[in-house]
Amino acid sequence: MRSRVLFRSLALWLGLAIVLGGAQWFASHDRRPLDDPDLAFQRPGFLDAHGPPFPAPPVAPGLPKLGERFILFFVREEQATALHDALMNRTHPFDTVSMAIAFVGPKPGHQDVVAPFLDDAGGEIAASYRMRRPRDGGPPVGYAIVDSTGFVRYRTLDPTVWKRLDEVQTMWVATP
Repeated sequence: MRSRVLFRSLALWLGLAIVLGGAQWFASHDRRPLDDPDLAFQRPGFLDAHGPPFPAPPVAPGLPKLGERFILFFVREEQATALHDALMNRTHPFDTVSMAIAFVGPKPGHQDVVAPFLDDAGGEIAASYRMRRPRDGGPPVGYAIVDSTGFVRYRTLDPTVWKRLDEVQTMWVATP
């Protein structure tokens, strides 16, 4: 009788360990090259997740403008068109949002229609905004939000940011 209870307990614990261990293994191996090496920092959903705010470096004359919130997107050549098209066809109220797109690669043909395209081939803009590097070690893909007092309050890697403009809007609205 005692051995039967011990066997059932052992079987239950072993089963749970296999299920939870399998879930842990799957979660740790379901990473993509453009993801943050530490997924806890990717799209955290709250301001100042990476430490205290810091003054936003200028990226172009008048950007960011003091007194206005500012979104700076970071994309690679293969994401530039998707982001541009999503911003053009948006149903989100970004019409009055000050924004720019820092990119790596050849300048897109539809440049500066939605927001100024800023060449960041050397990575200086990404470094000045303290953007994290994705798992592949290349330039970041994501965005940073500057508050109206000129401080960087949110920055994250988001490999498919153009699919989640509603999330960008949520963070923009949450930024003072």
